[in-house]
Amino acid sequence: MTHVARMLVDLTATKTPHQLANVIYEAAYRKRFDRRATRAAIARARGRHGVAVLERALELNAAGSAGTKSDLEDAFLALLGSVGFAEPLVNTHVEGEEADCCWPDRRLIAEVDGPGHLRPRAKRNDARKEAIWRAAGYEVLRFTDNVIERQPDHVVHVLSASF
Repeated sequence: MTHVARMLVDLTATKTPHQLANVIYEAAYRKRFDRRATRAAIARARGRHGVAVLERALELNAAGSAGTKSDLEDAFLALLGSVGFAEPLVNTHVEGEEADCCWPDRRLIAEVDGPGHLRPRAKRNDARKEAIWRAAGYEVLRFTDNVIERQPDHVVHVLSASF
């Protein structure tokens, strides 16, 4: 397990906290993540630039975040950060279904849809999840890759109206 902990420290040079949270999530799924070994690796790396990134990733993981799973999710979070929006919970379960981005205090979910969401099966699954969330009182916003990449001002405008 120590080698995974050391790898996490090494990845702080190139990964965001949300990307590292996904590495932690995947390692835990494979039963290769040891929080104690990771804390020990952080202690050994004190003073090293980037350790705060891993600390934040551990916090995200402890809060139930699976971290970001795509470049599109990373771009969406970067857009949110660039305009000062509150950080959402990322890839966490809401009403038993995984939501891309959630602000529980606002009862708001934003789904980030790449091309795979155009497939009929994905559309049915998205509609099912959205119905569950809406029934629980959540507002659900969907943003496609084209809108996020080509119309970031529109994304900001729509989100601002919900905040």
